[in-house]
Amino acid sequence: MDHGIVRIVILLAILVFAVLFFAERRSRDRTRDRLLHRSSRRTSRHRHP
Repeated sequence: MDHGIVRIVILLAILVFAVLFFAERRSRDRTRDRLLHRSSRRTSRHRHP
């Protein structure tokens, strides 16, 4: 039973890390786009009031 539990925990950990890895990539891309758009909009507004 111990070995089975360990395997399950390891598999779950791997799945969690994989999901977080992909989520971070997507979130980073989205945040970068949002930050770039926001910064560009803010700078454009400040430059052209």
